[in-house]
Amino acid sequence: MNTMPHILDRNQTERFARLFRGRSDAWGALHGESVKSPVSRKNYHEHLSGKVSLGVYPLLKNGSCWFGAIDVDIDDKGLVIKLHDELWNLGLKDIFIERSKSKGYHLWVFFSEPVQAKYVRRVLTAATKTVDVRLEVFPKQDHLQENELGNYINLPYYFGSISTPNRRVVVDRQSFTPVPLKEFLDKAERSLVTPSILEAILEELPPETELPREKVERPKELPRIDLNTLKASEKIKKLIHGDFTVGQHNSIELTVSGERITYPSRSEADEAIISSLLGNGYGDDVVFSVFEQFPTTGKYKETRGDRYLIKSIESAKRFVRERQAHAAPRSFSQSAAKIKKPAYSETIPVPATVLGDGRIVEMLYHQKERETSYAVFKDGELSYEKTIPLKNGTTLIPYTPRNNLVKNGVVLFPSKAEEYGTEKELLEDIRNFIHTYVDLPPLVEKISCYYVLFSWIFQDFYELPYLRIIGDPGSGKTRFLRTVGSICYRPIFAGATSASAAFRLLDIFRSTLVIDEGDFNATDERAEITKILNNGNARGFPVVKTETIQAKGKEFAPRSFDVFSPKLIGSRRYFADAALESRCLTIQTDQRKLRSDIPINLTDEHEERALSLRNKLLMFRFRNLGKRKLDASLVDRTIEPRLNQIFVPLLSVIDDERAKEEIRSIAREYNRQFVAERGMTTEAEVLGVIQTLVGLRKELSIRELAHSFAAKYGEGFERRVTPKWIGGIVRTRLLLKTEKRTNGFVIPDSEKGKLEWLYEKYGLLDKKEPPEEKPQVEEPFIS
Repeated sequence: MNTMPHILDRNQTERFARLFRGRSDAWGALHGESVKSPVSRKNYHEHLSGKVSLGVYPLLKNGSCWFGAIDVDIDDKGLVIKLHDELWNLGLKDIFIERSKSKGYHLWVFFSEPVQAKYVRRVLTAATKTVDVRLEVFPKQDHLQENELGNYINLPYYFGSISTPNRRVVVDRQSFTPVPLKEFLDKAERSLVTPSILEAILEELPPETELPREKVERPKELPRIDLNTLKASEKIKKLIHGDFTVGQHNSIELTVSGERITYPSRSEADEAIISSLLGNGYGDDVVFSVFEQFPTTGKYKETRGDRYLIKSIESAKRFVRERQAHAAPRSFSQSAAKIKKPAYSETIPVPATVLGDGRIVEMLYHQKERETSYAVFKDGELSYEKTIPLKNGTTLIPYTPRNNLVKNGVVLFPSKAEEYGTEKELLEDIRNFIHTYVDLPPLVEKISCYYVLFSWIFQDFYELPYLRIIGDPGSGKTRFLRTVGSICYRPIFAGATSASAAFRLLDIFRSTLVIDEGDFNATDERAEITKILNNGNARGFPVVKTETIQAKGKEFAPRSFDVFSPKLIGSRRYFADAALESRCLTIQTDQRKLRSDIPINLTDEHEERALSLRNKLLMFRFRNLGKRKLDASLVDRTIEPRLNQIFVPLLSVIDDERAKEEIRSIAREYNRQFVAERGMTTEAEVLGVIQTLVGLRKELSIRELAHSFAAKYGEGFERRVTPKWIGGIVRTRLLLKTEKRTNGFVIPDSEKGKLEWLYEKYGLLDKKEPPEEKPQVEEPFIS
C-alpha cells in the first residue's frame, strides 16, 4: 500500500499546528465543550482529516498569542471586505478570510513569534470600530486570571487534508472561492507578521478610548419577575420562557409571528436577552432574576452559573453604552442584523473622481496633521470636504492617512489648491524647480515641463506618450525621476516594483507611474511590465489577468486592470519590444560635468517646493480638465500614425509655437530613425530585390526572387536561401499575397499598390521633402 499521502499529511499537520498554536492544556470541541486534556499533533491531524473538530485557546498564560482573529457572524461579504481593507490600511497586509462553519466569516492574522494579546486586540478592534456591528476579537481577553482558559475559536480546514471543504475554509479575497490547504499554508508561512510591524501600526493608532469594564456582582436580593409586564419584544420573551428548539451544533431556533429566527449558539441567545433587558433600563438584579426564574437556554443553570452571567452582563453593559442607538435584536454581537442597510456598505474610498453633476473631486493629504480630505471644484467654486455624500446613499471617503502608501510617500497628493497666476508663470515655476535639481539641456527641460502639465489633464486624451530616461548608474536618472515625478499628477513611486503591484496601484489611483530601474531582468516580470506599458498608453485597453484558479473545478476568475496613465521610466537599456519603444519620448543622459549649482543631496526644501507646485497644478487641473482637446491640425502626415498618436496629445497642451516646432522636429527625427532601422532588416533587403525586379515583368515569381536574393545577399546568411524561406518572409512579414501558378508561387500585379506603400515604409523611395528650418536642438535628447 502506498503510504506517501500519510507522509504529506504529517507534514501539513506540522505546518498547520505551527500556525494555530495556542494553549497546550485544553482545547474546544465543536459543540461548545471545553476539553481539559493536552493538545497534541494528533488533535490537529484528526481535525484536518475530519475526525474530531479542534478549537484552540489562543491566549497563553503569559498574555501572548501566536495569532489573532475577528469573528464576523453575519453573511455579508461587503462587511468582510471592508474589514479586510481597513486592516490593510492599518498596515496588516496579510489577512486571511475564512468562511466559517455557520453563515459568517473569520479574518485571521498570524505572527512570526508570540506577541502580547492586548496589542493584537487593540489593532483588530481599531478595524472593527469602522463598522456599525459589534464583532468578537480573538483573543477575547488581554490577560488571564488564575485558572482561566479564556475563549477558544474553531479552526478552519476541518477535513482539509482530504479535500477542500466549502465551509471552514480560507477563501480568495477577490472571488471568495475556497483555497486548498497546501496553498493556504504556503501563503500564510510567507505572510507572518513580525513584532516590529505590529509596533509600527500601534504607533499610528489614536489613543485608546475604550470604556472601562463595569464591575458586576450578584445582587443580594432578587425581585420577582412578571413576564407579561416585562418590557421586552415578543421574541425576547419567547427566549426567556424557553419557547425555542435546540438544533444542530447547539443552535437556537424559534418562530415569532410566522418568522423563523435562528441563533448560532445558546450563548448568543443569552446575550440577546441580557442586551435587551439592559437596553430597556433594567438593572443587574432583573437580569439575574430572569435567568434564575425562567428556563432561558438552560446554559446558566446547567454549567455556567454566576461567573458566566457576570461576564456576559459586563460585556453587554459596555456594548450598550457604546451603541445606545441599537438595542440588539439578536445579541450584542449582532446589533445591526435587522438594520435595513448597514453603513459599511455605503462608504467607498476613492482617491479622485469626476461626478455626474460636473464636480471634480481630488484627495488631499496633510502630512503634518496626518489628515486626508477632499478638494471639490465646480463652475469656478472651490470647497473642502471630509466626505462626499451622493444621492444614491453612497458616501465617498478619502483613503485614511494611516494607509501605508499614503504615509510612506509611495503616492503623493496635494494638500490644497493654490493660485498660480498665468499658465506661463506656472510653467516658469515648474522649469525653475526642475532646473534647480536636475542638469538637463534646455529642450529636454522644456519638454519635461510640458509633460508635467500634460499629466494633470491626461484624461482628456485617448493616447499619450511615456517619458523615458536612459543612462548608467550615477548618470542622474533617479534624480530626474524623483524631481519631475514629484510634480506630476498624483505620482506613484513604484521603484523596482513587481508587475503585480504595478497593476493594482494603477488600477486604484489612475495616475502617473514612476518606475526606476525599469529593465526587469526576470523574464516573467519583463513580460508583465511590457503588458502594462503596451496597453497603458491608449484609453480603453485594460489588461485582463486571472486572479485565481480553483484547480479542482478549473474555475477562472479574470479581472481587468485599467493601466492607462502617464509614465516616467528610468532604465539602462532600450526596450527589446519595438512597439513599446515607439511609445516613449526618450532622454539619453550624457556624461558631461554636472553643473556646479546642482545640489548633491536633496533636503526638505525639495519636498516643500514639490508640494507647493502640486497644489498649484491641482488648481490648473480644476480649471482645465475637460477643456484641452486634441488638435487634429497638429497631425504631421510625413511621419507614421503611431508617432502622431503619442506626439499630438502632448503638442495639444503647448501654447508656445517655437516649442511646438521643436517637438515636431523631434517626431520627424524619430520617424527617420524608425525607417532607417527597418532598412537594415531582412524584410527590407527582400523588398529591395522586389523593387529591382517587379518593374521588369507583370508577375514576379518567388523562385526568381529567391535566386536574385541569394546572388546578392546569400553569403551573409548561415542558412540556405530557398524559395520556401523567401516566400515565408513575403507572406508573413511583408504581408503580401501570393498566388499559385504552374511553375510555382508569384507576387501578382494586384499587389503593386501595397508595394509602393512598403517602399516608403522601409525607406526605399527617394522621397524629396520640402526643406525645413531646423531649430537648435541640444544633444543628447534624441536617442
